[in-house]
Amino acid sequence: VNSAYCEMLAMTAPEVLTLTIYDVTFPEDVERSRVAFGRLLAGDFDNYAIEKRLLRADGTPIWTKICASVVRDEDGNAMYTIGLVVDTTETHRLTERLAHAASHDHLTGLAARSVLQDHLQRCRASAARSDELVAVLAVDLDGFKQINDRFGHLAGDEVLVEVARRLESLVRASDLVVRYGGD
Repeated sequence: VNSAYCEMLAMTAPEVLTLTIYDVTFPEDVERSRVAFGRLLAGDFDNYAIEKRLLRADGTPIWTKICASVVRDEDGNAMYTIGLVVDTTETHRLTERLAHAASHDHLTGLAARSVLQDHLQRCRASAARSDELVAVLAVDLDGFKQINDRFGHLAGDEVLVEVARRLESLVRASDLVVRYGGD
């Protein structure tokens, strides 16, 4: 192990050397990692790359891309492996932020109208299976234009954010509050 890997895991080299890669692999990613590594050792492929989470010393997961290959002797027996580990946590965070931004209103944080159709389809399918009903409630803020005109758009934004917060506090976790239009 090198200092970069130790820093990535927030461990010292002696600590890291007492552990296997599976000891620092996020539990849900262990089996997939074992299968890929087993196939590498079996000679199914010369090298592989896998994205998975590792655990830092404090238990914090980090996303990584791991590339591994096997060095074999003249008879094809595995002598040792070489691995390269790249911390991709920031890339994953950025991807998550972009996905959230694409599907949520930037002002209120509510789901955007693009999410509504998919949610309605899932609700209809679930209702058909369980013989239940689906309800949609549309709320329009009367007089909202006057708030913007009289107090300015920042005040109007504050009203929208507060209404969003209150609506979200009133619904179940399975319900969806969407900002469909301006107000």
